[in-house]
Amino acid sequence: MEAFVRNRRQDVADGASHRNIRGRSPEWQNLNVLKARIRYVELKTANGDGPAWIGRVQLSKTGRTVYYRNKTLRRIPGGGISGNHVDVETGEEYWVSGVKKNQEDRHWAGHGPVIVDEDVKEEYEALLRR
Repeated sequence: MEAFVRNRRQDVADGASHRNIRGRSPEWQNLNVLKARIRYVELKTANGDGPAWIGRVQLSKTGRTVYYRNKTLRRIPGGGISGNHVDVETGEEYWVSGVKKNQEDRHWAGHGPVIVDEDVKEEYEALLRR
């Protein structure tokens, strides 16, 4: 243990305080904690016709935060006006849910296409065939 403490002190003295034992930054290691899932994501606009996607999202360890297309979507406790997540940067509401096998993910009053991301297309089609 003393050797580890001495080596760690040397690492800090050498300017490597942001690195862990294996030389990886803590931010990189946090990516291992995230769970990847296929989800339905819809931007909830006033008229209900916002863009919608089926894609791979990353879920935080608690599942309260969703990362998708460089957006951080935080769960709204108790739900929002029309969405269940909010973009932390813009304040826009999103609806995030699991995909439905009957492909009726969009709200009954909503319109417009649902875009399936290329990287999940095969996996999504396999899910629909189950």
